[in-house]
Amino acid sequence: MAKIITHLEIPVKKQIFFYEVQMQTFDENYFIQKIEEGIKSENNFNYKTNVKGFMTSWQFFNEDKEFHNILTNLFVAINLKKSCSYQLKESWGLKCVQGSSTEFHDHLQTAASGVFYLTDSTTPIIFPQLEKEIFPEKGKILFFDSTLLHGTKVIKEGIKYAIAFNLESIKSWER
Repeated sequence: MAKIITHLEIPVKKQIFFYEVQMQTFDENYFIQKIEEGIKSENNFNYKTNVKGFMTSWQFFNEDKEFHNILTNLFVAINLKKSCSYQLKESWGLKCVQGSSTEFHDHLQTAASGVFYLTDSTTPIIFPQLEKEIFPEKGKILFFDSTLLHGTKVIKEGIKYAIAFNLESIKSWER
């Protein structure tokens, strides 16, 4: 038989991070072409996840050197501390067309998340906890704490291409 000694269910404030960064030069056509290939492959996740649109497999960009360059430039721009080590866990491409949306969700199973926009969109990504809406623009990267809830409303016009990603933290004893 077990005896409960303490039971707490209370909200705890937590420091989070959120970056909005504009990348200067990159070949968006390279990434868009790869996404088009990925959403046509057998292992795609089209309309099967929180992305109610076209989506590649979860690790589609994990080994892509061009995407690694984008992440490296991001980490330099935000001056990511050496004491904070991350490893790319997942990186997938998405294509959202008229009628597509992204259900509100978080990425609690990871340490950090982000999205790299390849095109502009008139439909913002919404972060309710931050009371913030951000309109996707070509080259914009959002890098944020994975506990943040985010999603979009239905796209009414245009096509949005992006690469979303999750990072997991590497503990000093795992290096």
